[in-house]
Amino acid sequence: MSEPTELPSTSVRARNRAYSVSELGRLLKGHIESSFSQISVRGEVSGFKQTERGHVYFSLKDEHSVLDVVCWHGVVRSLRHKIEDGLELIAQGTLTSYAARSRYQLRLASVELSGEGALLSLLASRRRKLTEEGLFLPSRKRALPLLPRRIAVFTSFSGAVWQDIQHRIRARCAVSLLLFPISVQGRDAEGSILAAFSRLSDGLLSGEYADIDTLIVARGGGSVEDLWVFNEESVVRAAAACRVAIISAIGHESDWTLLDEVADVRAPTPSAAAEMAVPERTALVRRLADLGNRLEMRIGLRLQEFSERLSSASRSLPRALQTSVARRCVIVEDFGRRLHYAINDRLQKLQHRLSRQRLSERWLFDNLARSRERLALVDKARHRALSSIFAERSARLEKLSHLLSSLSYRAVLARGYALVRAGGVVVRSATTLRDGREFSVLFADSSTLQARATSAGDGNASKLPQKSLRL
Repeated sequence: MSEPTELPSTSVRARNRAYSVSELGRLLKGHIESSFSQISVRGEVSGFKQTERGHVYFSLKDEHSVLDVVCWHGVVRSLRHKIEDGLELIAQGTLTSYAARSRYQLRLASVELSGEGALLSLLASRRRKLTEEGLFLPSRKRALPLLPRRIAVFTSFSGAVWQDIQHRIRARCAVSLLLFPISVQGRDAEGSILAAFSRLSDGLLSGEYADIDTLIVARGGGSVEDLWVFNEESVVRAAAACRVAIISAIGHESDWTLLDEVADVRAPTPSAAAEMAVPERTALVRRLADLGNRLEMRIGLRLQEFSERLSSASRSLPRALQTSVARRCVIVEDFGRRLHYAINDRLQKLQHRLSRQRLSERWLFDNLARSRERLALVDKARHRALSSIFAERSARLEKLSHLLSSLSYRAVLARGYALVRAGGVVVRSATTLRDGREFSVLFADSSTLQARATSAGDGNASKLPQKSLRL
């Protein structure tokens, strides 16, 4: 930095000369720019504004003074930090004057934040703003898929983070990975990360990346300045708008950025992020086997329940129906055994395929769904078979009941006849009764009269003696 110098002394003649306003402005401008060609100024940003052409104007102020600052659009793109009102920074550039208004200003070349305290103050301000907007609400967090179909990774291609994530994924459960290379620090980092989010979003909408359902954003450790790009408001908003679940793994466990707060899950390290993203294959195999056992047990219980219901129903049916139902029971039991063997065979084939190839969450749940559908079809088939048997037998019983009612002796009694019994035997002729034999007479209303048989003649020898019934 050049030290300021005094104006060169002038001669008496020069002191007596009358300068024009423009001449004096040019003289001061040249002196200021040559004396303060490289200077650093610390202050708080105030009145920040950016023109349509990209030029930036603001003021640096302290407790007593204000300095105007201008930054041309070509320099703005190369600045390491974004400039915002209230930010305390150190501005480097050249002091120049605007002769037409007798004002001087700093032509900005670069900026640095004024210490870590300024960064933390800016971080706290952004956190408050985004929290008030609801970007960090727990209700916005999405659950990670059990088994991702494909995982996108935002990280540096040349860093060790990418290698660590690949190694951990392969060791647990082979899932397809897609790297979106980004710059993780420096002046190009923000644009690189935003471009990656834009590319992922476009691919999800177009279907190119339709199978991506998890995103890991990761980088190694560093200082607050090194990780600062993940505190940029534009990056946080892009993450909040992302359509897939995000796992953030920025720095070490003690590091914390605003991206960690907007992400669905925060991992302490990139390796931990990989472990959170996919389950361990052996644990998944055990879970699949457990689901198979539970499905088999449930099918067995349902078959037993239907068998007991069928047996209970058959006991109340005539022997012919019991024989028919028994045959159907044999068929159902045979079908149940075949289904049991088929399920075991299918589970063994699935476990064999699981040990030899990559798993897919869709493949796993589709197979479980098909098993449930087959179980539902079996239940419906058994229900239809039983319903058909009961309907057929019920119709037959109803027909036999009508026939029995029409042939019953009570129907004859209802037409005005009576039933005569002697000693519990039906009397079909009066000649079978001896004199003095007691008998009973049953009428249609179930009333009974007791009577005794006696012989009676009418004096006509040509006729056989007749029996009279004395009540």
